[in-house]
Amino acid sequence: MKTKPKFSITVYCGATTEAKQTHVDLAHDLGEFIGQNDWALYYGGSTKGLMGAVAESALKAGGEVHGISFENEFLISREPRNDNLTSQFVAKSIHARKELLHANADVIVVLPGGLGTLDETFEALTMQYLDILDAPILFINNQDFWNPVKALLQHLTKEKFVKDPLRLNYKMIDTLEETKELLLSYAREWQSL
Repeated sequence: MKTKPKFSITVYCGATTEAKQTHVDLAHDLGEFIGQNDWALYYGGSTKGLMGAVAESALKAGGEVHGISFENEFLISREPRNDNLTSQFVAKSIHARKELLHANADVIVVLPGGLGTLDETFEALTMQYLDILDAPILFINNQDFWNPVKALLQHLTKEKFVKDPLRLNYKMIDTLEETKELLLSYAREWQSL
């Protein structure tokens, strides 16, 4: 269920504080673009790493930012919740968190990240394949970060484990500029519905 009548982008990305600066800069630039367009950002709710960067920049640019975390002491100790958001929802489980992130997505953008990012993204791809999720998925392949995932998806298709790749609606994009153009196009399409 969408909580606001705004074009909503769910961003999956890492919370590590050891990410390359180019990845952090990308998160800041994406967040600023989301805020400048008065769109809603949904993300994992942390103050750290790329998560913190995308949220901070979206807020500074005037966007709505909704954090969705879940009640887990290990996670909270590593990814502190951001209390300066438009809203912060604490889900009861990681499964409920992903469900809310997916449910609020008109588009999913995937920035560099680790196991959590992969988990969220592959669940979204599976949901697309099963016709449960309509949101397109845009991987920003900054410095070829997602090339191994691209190769894996191609391998799964070649080996017939993904029998109908046309059911998957994802794109590997090399630049933020290309991503911005696609997001503007998706937003225009969303407004016409």
